[in-house]
Amino acid sequence: MLFLLLSLFASSPLGIIKLSSCSEVHTNVKCIHTEREALLSFKKGLTDPSGRLSSWVSEDCCRWRGIECNNKSFHVTKLDLRNAGLRGKINASLIHLKYLNFLDLSANDFMGIQIPEFFGMLENLIYLNLSDASFSGRIPPHLGNLSSLIHLDLKYNGYFSPNLNMSSILPLNFLDYFSPLSSRNMDWLSSLSSLKYLDMTGVNFSGVGADWLQAVNTLPSLLELHLYSCELESLPLSLPFVNFTSLSVLDLSDNQFNSSIPRWLFNLTSLTKLDLGGNALQGTIPYDFVNLRNIEDLYLSGNRKISGQLPSFFGIFCKLKTQDLSWNNVSGSIDSFLGNFSTSLNNSMESLDLSANSLVGKIPDSLERLGSLTNLFLDFNSFSGSIPASIGNLSSLQIFSLIENEMNGTTPESLGQLSKLVGLQLDMNSWEGVITEAHLMNLTRLENFAVTIDKNQSLIFNVTYDWVPPFKLKYLKLASCLIGSKFPTWLQVQTELTYVILSNVGISGAIPEAHLYLESNLFSSPIPSNIGDLMAKLQDIDLSKNHLFGTIPLSIPKIKFLELLSLGKNQLSGELPHHWNDSQFLKVVDIAYNNLSGKIPNSMGFLNSLEVLVLSNNNLYGEIPSSLRNCSLWSIDLGGNYLSGNLPSWIGLQVLMLRLRSNLFSGIIPRQWCNLPSLHILDLAQNNLYGGIPDCLDNLIALIYGYNNSYFSVYGYQEETILVTKGQELLYGRILEFVNSIDLSGNHLTGEIPNELSRLIELGTVNLSINHLIGNIPQNIGNLRRLESLDLSKNSLSGLIPRSLSSLIFLAHLNLSFNNLVGKIPSGNQLQTLNDASIYKGNSSLCGSPLPTKCPGDETFDGPTITSGSIDDKQDGDDYERLWFYVSIGLGFVVGFWSVCCTLLVKKSWRHCANDFIGIQIPEFFGMLENFIYLNLSYASFSGRIPPHLGILSSLIHLDLKYNGYFPPNLDMSSILPLNFLDYFSPLSSRNMDWLSSLSSLKYLDMTGMSFSGVRADLLLAVNILPSLLELRLSSCELESLPLSLPFINFTSLSALDLSFNQFNSSIPRWLFNLTSLTKLDLGGNALQDLSGNNFSGSIDSFLGNFSTSLNNSMESLDLRFNRLVGKIPDSLGRLGSLTNLFLDFNSFSGSIPSSIGNLSSLQLFSLSGNEMNGTVPESLGQLSKLVSLKLEWNSWEGVITEAHLMNLTRLEYFPVTTDKNQSLIFNLTYDWVPPFKLKSLELAGCLIGPKFPIWLQV
Repeated sequence: MLFLLLSLFASSPLGIIKLSSCSEVHTNVKCIHTEREALLSFKKGLTDPSGRLSSWVSEDCCRWRGIECNNKSFHVTKLDLRNAGLRGKINASLIHLKYLNFLDLSANDFMGIQIPEFFGMLENLIYLNLSDASFSGRIPPHLGNLSSLIHLDLKYNGYFSPNLNMSSILPLNFLDYFSPLSSRNMDWLSSLSSLKYLDMTGVNFSGVGADWLQAVNTLPSLLELHLYSCELESLPLSLPFVNFTSLSVLDLSDNQFNSSIPRWLFNLTSLTKLDLGGNALQGTIPYDFVNLRNIEDLYLSGNRKISGQLPSFFGIFCKLKTQDLSWNNVSGSIDSFLGNFSTSLNNSMESLDLSANSLVGKIPDSLERLGSLTNLFLDFNSFSGSIPASIGNLSSLQIFSLIENEMNGTTPESLGQLSKLVGLQLDMNSWEGVITEAHLMNLTRLENFAVTIDKNQSLIFNVTYDWVPPFKLKYLKLASCLIGSKFPTWLQVQTELTYVILSNVGISGAIPEAHLYLESNLFSSPIPSNIGDLMAKLQDIDLSKNHLFGTIPLSIPKIKFLELLSLGKNQLSGELPHHWNDSQFLKVVDIAYNNLSGKIPNSMGFLNSLEVLVLSNNNLYGEIPSSLRNCSLWSIDLGGNYLSGNLPSWIGLQVLMLRLRSNLFSGIIPRQWCNLPSLHILDLAQNNLYGGIPDCLDNLIALIYGYNNSYFSVYGYQEETILVTKGQELLYGRILEFVNSIDLSGNHLTGEIPNELSRLIELGTVNLSINHLIGNIPQNIGNLRRLESLDLSKNSLSGLIPRSLSSLIFLAHLNLSFNNLVGKIPSGNQLQTLNDASIYKGNSSLCGSPLPTKCPGDETFDGPTITSGSIDDKQDGDDYERLWFYVSIGLGFVVGFWSVCCTLLVKKSWRHCANDFIGIQIPEFFGMLENFIYLNLSYASFSGRIPPHLGILSSLIHLDLKYNGYFPPNLDMSSILPLNFLDYFSPLSSRNMDWLSSLSSLKYLDMTGMSFSGVRADLLLAVNILPSLLELRLSSCELESLPLSLPFINFTSLSALDLSFNQFNSSIPRWLFNLTSLTKLDLGGNALQDLSGNNFSGSIDSFLGNFSTSLNNSMESLDLRFNRLVGKIPDSLGRLGSLTNLFLDFNSFSGSIPSSIGNLSSLQLFSLSGNEMNGTVPESLGQLSKLVSLKLEWNSWEGVITEAHLMNLTRLEYFPVTTDKNQSLIFNLTYDWVPPFKLKSLELAGCLIGPKFPIWLQV
């Protein structure tokens, strides 16, 4: 018996035997009383919604669920409460469980508390699992005391505030409100000498440097190490010795390593799994990999700087099952790669992923030898030819993907032999030939099937009309293939489909009743009334852009899991269905451009997940139902109907676009809309609105800071809308997220144009025409630096035209006609290109060019001048000596070039296109237009290399190439998962920047978003030759090298320099400080050194104390989040009288908020989340009448909050206050007190507000 027990102990992975369950031997076992009391104290601090602890009432704690005791001593040895849904505090009573060797609290929700330090006192622990339990803060080094620990799992911890709303934190980054576990010192790890398993996935180790590896290298027993997504930055290339050679699993993926692959890795000869994916590793794949003979799973994906030929030496591996080399820059063919595979490797390889490299040539027949292959991914290369017939020998193949190659041959019938195939992705190629029943007849498990080609219908499905296939598809995508004029039976019987695209496949006629949804075909019939019953599993319905008529079936809103409903651009009539209660997952409803009538049903308010509502251009009437406030709408387009009543004041703060134009709305514009921080597009044109334009527009944060959102294209749906800009209607689709527009034209608005409008500096379009506005045009309107279209016509504006208009370098359309403006028309800069006299028509007291009326003292007509340049234009008779061309293909306007330079025959359908050049290269002939001074090609979907011919444009003053690049238009997320969507984006790029140095007149250069990977320092050397340069914007350009010195500084006129979000990892170069004309400098989002990773330490007392009087008066926004600042917040803060935004989150500030905070009368956003504030909140906070957001959560507040703290906060919308001291902060408010604010987000935790539910919350 003794031998048996010892054997069991030895075979247990942790040396644990469960003895407490042997109740038939020890029927009267009772646990230790002190340990029972300790467990009850632990229970008392927890919330147990699932009832996991319901058995913790009997006398014998050894029988409680989750508890195990030693069979002889009766001491508690195991506490297993994984996945119990527990919340609350962890009582230190657990230290009385002195014999505890197993503790598992994983998959619970401890709401961001720190891992208790006393865990380090449980010295007998051999197993500790705290994963996925919402711990945050620093890992206590006390865990280093657990010298017996064998298994430690801390993965996937971190904490979001449970009531956190995106709109409450704009314009901040959502992830900034995620507080992960972190550690700045790894020395504690080196004491865990018994450790065999360590998983700290997701722990923040930024700033640790190489210490992590030194600590791990002291663990000789370690078998598995998981450090995925830990923000590790340093991967040393060498180690003095390698001590953890027993390691069998190493996961270092998704970190920030940017070195070559280190040689010491190849001493870990016991490795069976190695994952280095998702880093920035460089160089070729070293031959030393041959040392890892035991490797079974190898992941090197997503290191875009790994290059060289596809190695053939991998063929010697005998045990390799998974090989992932995707998303690198490996080149060559796969012939020799596969040809060198050993017989054993051919038999063992199960998954091979070579996607997104630079591989070429044909797919060889030798592929057939991989008899065990289940997954084969060859997407996004340049393979050509046909699929080899030998593919049919891969009898185990389940997923085969060849997306976006240059395959221009046929698909073999042998594909039909792959009876285990689940996914067949052949889209975005140039297939030819015929697909017959033989290709498909044995694919009994097929669920995902995609075939799209770029040759119009060069692939034909030659299948008998009434053939019934053996498979039930869930995902189907066919485009530009010919499947017949009738709807074939093999498609009609696919009743399990959840996603379908059939585009340009030659079918017409009626939609079969047993079928699905089809976009951009020629269907002309009603939608089958029972579609919701026949296809109850549908998630997406897109029947847009057909010729459907009849009513919307009542069965559609009953489809339980429906997420997308797109029926736009048909001929549907009748009313909207009245019952929307069942579609709780519906996110997008687009039924625009139909003939619907009736009212918007109240029941749509039950669609809590609804984010996009597009009902424009129908015949709907009545008011907007208030029930829609229950939705999650961020895009509302109800334009072109007969809706009436007042504009709703309840519009949610997450709204990005609000388009209500061409209706019958009346009343005033609600002031509440000024507080929509995400709003990009506001279109209220052509209604019956009256009153003034609100003077609080400067609260529209997105129009000040320009925070773009990609939400207009989600769930496989691309929103489109027509906006009026530059005097014409333009259709915006893919670039809608970049548009910033306010259109209030065609109403009855009165009063003056508020000066606050001039603060919305990211606006591209302003249209206030056809109203009754009076007063002057705001003098600071020139601050709208991005303005492209300004229409103030047909009002009663008076006074002079502000000279600041001439500074609007993007202005392409201006209309000031039919007002009462007086004086001389300003000239210079952009106004020189706007020489149409009709711009100023109907202002009898205006004079000067381009009007024929000369101003007093003017004797001759002055030709065009560029006041910001050094260009002199002289007249020659009635013609200019030189014609200065002005080109812009950015955000939808084409001025000068297409009308002056040359004549192009353009499709009529392009007239409303917002310039989407679908990934073509910038034409080389642009370099022949040598008189260009202005060239804007931004936001126009160009891709490929920048032609160096642009260097010929020696007169160029302004060059804007920002935000170009191209997504395939029909690209769907589900077709590329689990790959990264952004990997499908093809940006503009350049490998040689010498052409820039020829543009000696250049003043403005914006190449934001271009790919300059591999350029190194050449770009800076080229830019340094441009002495006239005033603005340089190179954000998000993948730049890697920032030279520390320059032989000379030639571009000292620079006033704006943006190098943010690149890959610089040096210190800040000294030459920067010679640019003394700089007014804006942005180096954010890099890995610059000597800043401790932006983890500044110290106090802010001397920092603020040294601010000059003028700086105190000018500072508007101060952000010191995520540093290591300590101490108290000083009284000198109160001197920053112009401050509107103050962010001090996630530092270690302590004490009280100083009472001088009340002097910051302009403050709108104040955030102190995640500090160690342990004092009081001053009553002077109540003086901040403009405060919109007050975030005080995750601190240790004490004292009392009274009505005086809150009574003047009339604009307050966001108010989180949480404290980790139980009810140490008391809300002492009169029970029936009614506050002056209407909150949108409220979080109170650890505070005392009761015992009754107070009126101030009820209202």
